[in-house]
Amino acid sequence: MERPAGVTPLIQIGKRRARIGIPYVREAIGEFYGTLILCFMCVGASAQFHVKNHGEGSWESQIVPVFGIILGIMIATVTTGGLSGAHINPAVTISLAVAGELSWLSVPGYVIGQLLGSIVGALLGWSLVHPYLHSVFMPLVTNQTIMEVDMEQGLGLAGIFSPLRSGITVGNGIATELVLTCFLITAVCAAIDKQSAFMPPKYLLSIMFPLVIAGFAFSHDVPSGTLLNPARDLGPRIAAWMLGWDAKHVFKSLDWDGNEQHWWMVGIFGPILGGVLGAFIYSFVIGPQVNLQHLDETSEPKEDKKRTEVLAAKPEGDWRSTVFVPKPQQAIGPQNGGYQNNNVPNAPGIYQQPQQPYGNGYPNQAYNSKQF
Repeated sequence: MERPAGVTPLIQIGKRRARIGIPYVREAIGEFYGTLILCFMCVGASAQFHVKNHGEGSWESQIVPVFGIILGIMIATVTTGGLSGAHINPAVTISLAVAGELSWLSVPGYVIGQLLGSIVGALLGWSLVHPYLHSVFMPLVTNQTIMEVDMEQGLGLAGIFSPLRSGITVGNGIATELVLTCFLITAVCAAIDKQSAFMPPKYLLSIMFPLVIAGFAFSHDVPSGTLLNPARDLGPRIAAWMLGWDAKHVFKSLDWDGNEQHWWMVGIFGPILGGVLGAFIYSFVIGPQVNLQHLDETSEPKEDKKRTEVLAAKPEGDWRSTVFVPKPQQAIGPQNGGYQNNNVPNAPGIYQQPQQPYGNGYPNQAYNSKQF
């Protein structure tokens, strides 16, 4: 197609000259950019939650982070879905590799891109909201940073980067993330199962999965913060530590007895273990039952099975109509006696044998060897 006059061929030039030839690198770039968008949106939504919740708070402030995150997932999926599939989640990547939907050679590039993208996205998001947070939580000019004030007064601003929970054990958090991610991965496997009759169109995936995650967030956000994503949890925590928060305020929390615990393990081990479990559950429990109609050969009678095989070899028609006597076609004109092909008499008393364009094994051989 010719390019209209006056149109800058920027995207054509980019595709010709800037395309990277190594597919693993292209996938890593897609995951880097997609996770960057996700964590950028997460930090911005969480910052708005802390600002609106400063004081009494309201029910509107509770749903702002959820909608910010699911819209970030939509944007990331639409942007990088055609490049890497927009996993933007190491748990999804590892689970799909376990299920056989992704090569293990692609996993390192995916995970590295996701982790780096989450760090850069969190830093970028913080750089935009930091001035306003400073004016809200530090109205008086001091010689302290907002990180130092947060650690002294316990404002909880480190939770902008990733949820922090006190009074809940690490075991409870891991169990919550394991179950939620298990359900998420079974939904992912069902959505991409090509043998499933309920496989949704690809353009709906960018809407369906964010709604699934929103359902988890609205129902079970209290125990662990609905992380579901090691990159979305660990990357922003690393970014907060790089900005000046103490590792104690970023990676640890207190249980109900006031003891310190390593809360960072919740966002890593829970989603990965739950994702692998979800891949096994779909592969051995849900998937085989959904696909039983397609894979079970004994469910089809022998005659229908034979008929299906012949029809697959000759999709133009039913083999039963041409086993013994060729089916003449309708007359289309005066040529060849009014018939389209040579499978009919050309002249009175002269009959030409039907053609066999399909090679050996075509049922017309039964007609050729038939003794009349």
